[in-house]
Amino acid sequence: MNRDTKRILTSALDLPAAEGVTPGGHPDESARAAPPSSRYDARDFPTQPGGLPAAPLVRDRASLVRLTGVDAGRVFVLDAEVTTALGRGSDATCTLDDPGVSRHHATIRFVDGQWIFEDLGSTNGSFVAGLPTRGASAVLRPGARIQLGPEVVLRFSVTDAAEAELQARLFESSTRDGLTQLYNRRYFSERFAAEAAYALRHRTPLALLLLDIDRFKGVNDRYGHLAGDAVLCEVAEEILRVVRAEDVVARFGGEELVVLARATSRDSGARLAERIRASIGHLRVTAPGAPEPIGVTVSVGVADLAEIPQGGGEHELLALADARLLLAKAAGRNLVVAEDS
Repeated sequence: MNRDTKRILTSALDLPAAEGVTPGGHPDESARAAPPSSRYDARDFPTQPGGLPAAPLVRDRASLVRLTGVDAGRVFVLDAEVTTALGRGSDATCTLDDPGVSRHHATIRFVDGQWIFEDLGSTNGSFVAGLPTRGASAVLRPGARIQLGPEVVLRFSVTDAAEAELQARLFESSTRDGLTQLYNRRYFSERFAAEAAYALRHRTPLALLLLDIDRFKGVNDRYGHLAGDAVLCEVAEEILRVVRAEDVVARFGGEELVVLARATSRDSGARLAERIRASIGHLRVTAPGAPEPIGVTVSVGVADLAEIPQGGGEHELLALADARLLLAKAAGRNLVVAEDS
C-alpha cells in the first residue's frame, strides 16, 4: 500500500484516537492518573464507524483472594468508592466465615490513591505483610498478605477486571450446585469437617439438619424432570430465606438438602427445622408440565454434635441425622424428628 492510498483510507475512516493516548501515539498522563473503577461504564465501549463496537478498555481492579481454609480461592472484589468491611458478621461486605475472625474485624478504603487497611480492634488481631496492625492501619501494596486472626490469610492484588471476574466465577462454579446454586456436596463435606473439628475443640454445639423432599420421585414421574427441577429450586430458595447468613446450606444429593448451623443446639436446631418445614409447606410451585401448582412438603432429621460419644465426629453426626430422617419418613412424612424413638 503506497503512502497516498494509506492517507485516503485513514481520512475516510476518520478513526478517533484511543482513550489515554495522544494523537502522536504517546500515553496521555491525565488518563493514567484516572482513579480505579469497579465496573465498566458506557464510555468503556467506544464504537467504530458503522456502529461496530471496539474492544472495551481494560481497567485495573483491586481484589482479595483467600489463601487458606475451605474457602481458599474465593475472590472478593474491592470497590474504590465504597468502604469494604471484613468480618464474620452477616453485614460484612467481605464475609469471612471463620470463628477466629471478629464480626467486625477490619475495613479497607481507597484514600488519596492508596488502599488502606484498618483493624477495628479485633479480638485476635490482624497482620499485614507480617506486621501486627491490631487497632491500627496500614497501606496495602500489590501482593501483600493479610492475616485475620489465627487462620485466615488473604492476598491483596491489583489485576485487570476481566481476570478478577474470571477468578470469582471459577471459584463459584467449583463450590456451587449447578441447578439450585446451593453449595455442592464436595464443598459441604470440607466445610462440615472443619466446623465439626472447631466445635469439638471448643466444646460448642453444632446442629445438622438433613432434609428430604417428600414424594419427589412422584413429581418427576408424573410431570417430568423439569418440574422436579423447579420444585428443587423453590425449596432451596425457601430454605435460604429462613436460615441465618452464616448457616451452610448445600444440596447433598438428589432431593436431599442439608443445613449446618454453628453454635446451635439440638433443640434450637429442631425449632429451625420446624420453621423450614412450615415455610416449605406453604409453597405452591408453578412448574413446566404441571397443570396446576405443586404442593411440597419435607421431612427433616436433626442432630447435634454434642450428642455424639467422645471420639466421634462429623461422620457419626451425619449418620444420626440420617437415622432420624428415616424415622420422620416412616412416621408419615412432613415431620421433624430430633430424637430417637
